[in-house]
This record gives sequence, structure tokens and C-alpha cells, in this order.
Amino acid sequence: MTIQAHIYPAPAAESCEATVTGAADIRVVLHELGDGGLMIDLQMDEDQAQGLGITAVQFDFAAAELLPRLSLSGPELRAQRFGAGSRGHDCTALLAHPHSRRGQPLRRTAMVLAHDSLVLTLDDLAGQDFVVRLAPVAANHAACDGLTVTGRFPTRPAAVPGAGRSTDGSVFGGVMDEIMALTAPAQPARRIA
Repeated sequence: MTIQAHIYPAPAAESCEATVTGAADIRVVLHELGDGGLMIDLQMDEDQAQGLGITAVQFDFAAAELLPRLSLSGPELRAQRFGAGSRGHDCTALLAHPHSRRGQPLRRTAMVLAHDSLVLTLDDLAGQDFVVRLAPVAANHAACDGLTVTGRFPTRPAAVPGAGRSTDGSVFGGVMDEIMALTAPAQPARRIA
């Protein structure tokens, strides 16, 4: 007997995305991670705001009492602040400056928001305000104004009626029904007269 494993992508209910439009369109994706963290993925539209890069992200968090035990991580992160000192927002992430990237603007970045003992969900950021600060990459390194894009984090997708319900009475939310359907013998084709 051969057992065949099927790997399915994570359910859509664990991710949500939206595009914030403004002086520069930014695609925002939130994704719940298996370790209890939240991935925040930001990507600028490649056809807009040429010469600008993401230098900071500021956002609010649903539960202020959790702020002292939050942390951010990511390859482009150079500093993080939570609570007071975050310029009017609950959380601030300062990202790699264009000069440290050999003059290349940061147009896409991802970071993980985590709590040291609790599992974070999409609901912790859903609908919260955020600000993305964009700075120019000037060849002469002259100081000049950048752009600020503001928006709200996307919310959890609405549940599909009937999804996740099991007809077998189990607590697995319909997973057993899916497994049983895969193991059921194939029905012979019927001839249509």
C-alpha cells in the first residue's frame, strides 16, 4: 500500500492584504506565522515614486499593555521603538538607509512582529493606523523631503459560510471530511444514454 501525502497552502484566513494608494501605492500583506509572530510585508509599486525608498514604518497595536514585550526582526531593520518615543504611534521600525544599501532604495521589506510569550494574530493589527516614510536617494546626498504614505492595516478576510464545519461530528473543522474524500475509492464512470 502506498501512502500519498498532499501539501496544501495555508488557509487564506491566516493572511490578509490590501494596497494603500497615495503619492506611492504600497501593497501591505499581513501573515500569521506558525511560531506566533506576524509577518508584515510592504512593497512599493515599481512604476511609482522612482528614487524613493522605505526608511521607516510606524503603526498602532490593538493592545497597549502588550507593547513592552513586543519585538521586531528583519534583515533591513536597524532600530525599533515601542510605546512612548514612537512619534505618536505604538510601534516604530527604522529601516536601512539608502546610503547603507549602496544607493539602492528599499522598495520591498518584510519584518516579523512577535511577543515574547503570546501568539499574535491578524486581529492585533487589523484596522490599525500605519505610516510608511519614504526618503529619496539623492546622488549628491543632499537633504530633501520625502513622502509619507498613511493607511490602515487590512482586516481578516470574512469567513466563508459553511467552511470549516464538519459533517462527521469531529472537532477537526472539516479536515477529516477532506481526508476521507481523498481516501474513498473512485466511483466508476456512468454512461450517459
